[in-house]
Amino acid sequence: MSGSVEYREFYAICNHMPGADRVLRVGGTVVFPTSGWSAEITAHEHQGAPPFNPRVLELDLTVTAPADGVVVTRAETSLELEEYRVEDPALEYEQVHFYLVGREGEDGPGPIEVVHPE
Repeated sequence: MSGSVEYREFYAICNHMPGADRVLRVGGTVVFPTSGWSAEITAHEHQGAPPFNPRVLELDLTVTAPADGVVVTRAETSLELEEYRVEDPALEYEQVHFYLVGREGEDGPGPIEVVHPE
């Protein structure tokens, strides 16, 4: 089953406020054309050369369509993703880039600037 998938309100925040735990949090919402879809953010595993820019966090966004034969509701369905977290990151990330898995050849969420509240 195919259909238009949208990526909304993606964010990346690394809190530097006094008294707060220093955690980089990445999340967003994926909107599907029907029920039965799933999506998750995971670490990207590099094949070969390391990342070009170490200040860019590279993640996989895996989108899975309902299995063939599964009954779905034909209504727009939003899924708020479970946050991907990097506890006390060693680097000060500036951007997050996503590799779209399961929807190759389509545009996923664009690069996201990391917000650093202080």
